[in-house]
Amino acid sequence: MTVGMLGNGSSETLNPVLTLTSVDFMRTTALFDLLWATGPDVASVVPKLAASADPSPDAKKWTIHLREDVLWHDGSPLTADDLVWTLKAWGDPRSTANGSVAPVIDFSGVRKRGPLSVEVPLKLSVGEFPTLVSVFGFGIIKNGSTPAQLATRPIGTGPYKFKSFTAGRQSVFVANDDYWDGRPPIDTLIVDSTFTDDTARVNALLAGNVQVAPRTPYLLARQNASSSQARVMKATAPNAYMFSLRVDQPPFDDVRVRKAIKLIADRPALIDGALAGYGVPGNDLLGQDAKYFASDLSREQDIEQARSLLKAAGREGMSVTLQTSNAAAGLLEAGTLFAQQAKAAGVNVKVQKLESSVYYTDAGGWMTRTFGENLNGMAYPSLTSAYLSQLWTDAPYNDGHWGSRPGQGDRPLFDAIGALEEARAQELWNEVQQKQFEEGPYLIWGNADFVDMVAPDVTGLRPSAAGPLNNYDFSKAGLSA
Repeated sequence: MTVGMLGNGSSETLNPVLTLTSVDFMRTTALFDLLWATGPDVASVVPKLAASADPSPDAKKWTIHLREDVLWHDGSPLTADDLVWTLKAWGDPRSTANGSVAPVIDFSGVRKRGPLSVEVPLKLSVGEFPTLVSVFGFGIIKNGSTPAQLATRPIGTGPYKFKSFTAGRQSVFVANDDYWDGRPPIDTLIVDSTFTDDTARVNALLAGNVQVAPRTPYLLARQNASSSQARVMKATAPNAYMFSLRVDQPPFDDVRVRKAIKLIADRPALIDGALAGYGVPGNDLLGQDAKYFASDLSREQDIEQARSLLKAAGREGMSVTLQTSNAAAGLLEAGTLFAQQAKAAGVNVKVQKLESSVYYTDAGGWMTRTFGENLNGMAYPSLTSAYLSQLWTDAPYNDGHWGSRPGQGDRPLFDAIGALEEARAQELWNEVQQKQFEEGPYLIWGNADFVDMVAPDVTGLRPSAAGPLNNYDFSKAGLSA
């Protein structure tokens, strides 16, 4: 089975603690397992390598118990030492996992408590701790693994074993006969990451050169919905499409400008034009469908109010450059449509398209963009997970640079995370989300469906709100005779 993915050039990696883009997520999910995975309903997690976990009464300490029947690809058994080693890797500031757990885990106090048990002390109470480590970037690595070894000959516990990898070209994996959840039906999984254009990727699927095209462009999916050469699968999902506005750089360091930009957006029109109708309007908040999510907050287009705010901020007739990429379907289309909508408010938006390999790596990458565009393909199973990933000062994906200026600090967030009583937690999360709604760095205009296309003979893959192809779960993928 060959999977066609948009490539990211020489920056592609097999190291699960350094993943950043969809093609990396897809590969590392095949090779490595998580402790828990986001459930198909998003609002829960399902156990993977973790058999169970016990919190202390104050939820400031969690003891994780690993499965007994797991083997590494080299035949050695999974042990508590592997989890301790992985936690040390997460503690490295260079890992993409670090920012999400650094404010929570007391790495110096991590202790092995038995052959398959590890005690994880926390800096504050976290009742939803398993949700923090159930997303991409938290694959469990083998005791003694080094970055060099993970990048060249990785050994995981996942459904597939490493055979070969050329960044920006091709990855070849073979079925793991001893996989704890059963051997995958297919013998060889190939990831073709030579594609720089979604149309070419879908054409390759229709021609039979690839069998799977995750994250299919929405317009192409609609055009091929009745095709006999492919099958379209979709799932309603909290798949946030967003514009990011850096709160520490002009003109977006002025909250009035940020509010104006959010009021310019005609969200239903963006969904129809950029997503071909595959989605629902967003309300500028992360964590759709998670517990405590503020679904009562909403925002509609108001050009006159946007003009008034820009005038008050001294930004009438301003010109801004929106940097975007072809990293996912709908991004460039949304940027172009938004630029047209902005004209009504007297705002000139110049759309600058960058190849994804440049957008994510050039001059510090997407985190440096003053006005950027992205999507959050992670369906966060908790607000704790969502906000620690993106919305505190040292978050790994803090492209809006929230928390970096007075009045936008992290304390209210940590208070909400640490609240164990549900009524109090809801109250504190409401306050955090109201602040984000009014002042935050994101214009989240839509939550798009996950739409994937597969060849007619593909079996065992399914859509899910948890992510593309149920978070790239190829463990049961097969091809019919």
